[in-house]
Amino acid sequence: MQVGHDDNAHVLGLEAALAQLRRGRPAGLHRDIHEQRRAAAERGRGTLGDARLQPGVDEDRAHAGVLHQEAGHRNARPAAARREQPEAAELRQRSRRALQEARHRQDLGGAQRLHGRGRAVTPARERELRRPRVGGAGHGAQRIRDDYAPRPMHLAAPPLLRPGLLEGRVVAFAGGIRHPATLCAQLGAATPSLDADLLDEDAVVAAAAALGPVGTLVCDAADPFAGAGAGLAGLRTGLDGAWNAVRAVANAALRPAGGGKVVLLAPRPGDGAHAGALRAALENTARTLSIEWARHAIRATAVLPGDATDDEDVARLIAFLASPAGDYFSGCAFTMGAAGD
Repeated sequence: MQVGHDDNAHVLGLEAALAQLRRGRPAGLHRDIHEQRRAAAERGRGTLGDARLQPGVDEDRAHAGVLHQEAGHRNARPAAARREQPEAAELRQRSRRALQEARHRQDLGGAQRLHGRGRAVTPARERELRRPRVGGAGHGAQRIRDDYAPRPMHLAAPPLLRPGLLEGRVVAFAGGIRHPATLCAQLGAATPSLDADLLDEDAVVAAAAALGPVGTLVCDAADPFAGAGAGLAGLRTGLDGAWNAVRAVANAALRPAGGGKVVLLAPRPGDGAHAGALRAALENTARTLSIEWARHAIRATAVLPGDATDDEDVARLIAFLASPAGDYFSGCAFTMGAAGD
């Protein structure tokens, strides 16, 4: 290319090409591309295998594909698909109604709503009950409400503790307790007694060694507290005696057996001066031992009866704690009241 000569020719060629494009005549490379596109379109119009021509949909549209015929239509789906749409919608609606009716029949037939006398309500009666009532409450409406009003059920209370609940278990007692020992024996447990002065440590250790295997120790601090005349003397007697018994039985029987349970029975609040202090001390002892002796699988609980608590209720709770269900409790204080409280 020569400067000043070929540049002018190139510029003149571009101006000529732009003039041809303005007049709608493709020039050079643009003309070739236009011709190739026209030939490809002509070849695709008569081919049934072309994706733009669908048998059964576009056969009635001569030399035109779906993309060409429906380009300006906002619903681009084929005409046959649009014709099938109402039928499919109706089929879905029928299926939905059938499913709803089946569920309704299941509610009325399977679950069967019952009125107050225990008879099943028929579907017709169900519709009548659902129909809103207009006007005041007459004799008929009152009778319907009475017939279908829920009635209280009177069921016999099941026994709290089944017979044989403590069969094969050993529940040892210390401190002079009586009612719980009797009930545990009736439920099948062996109920040995720690016969020793609980303030004499050596005697308590010897008595604990003679007990043999023990699963639960029930230590009564209420009877020694009352026997010492309550007050400070009763507080010391009840707390020190309970600790001596628990420690001796834990070392002699519970730890060698791989664990066990300790139940501490406190006096009632009205049993005398410092009864509340002894109750708090036994509760704290149970909570502390549940942590300190957890590595030995020893679970400790405290039973705190109320002034109106019946001895039988105390015995039932202690028997429950000695049962397998009592294995779930440790570090708990059971504050009791009167029956029904």
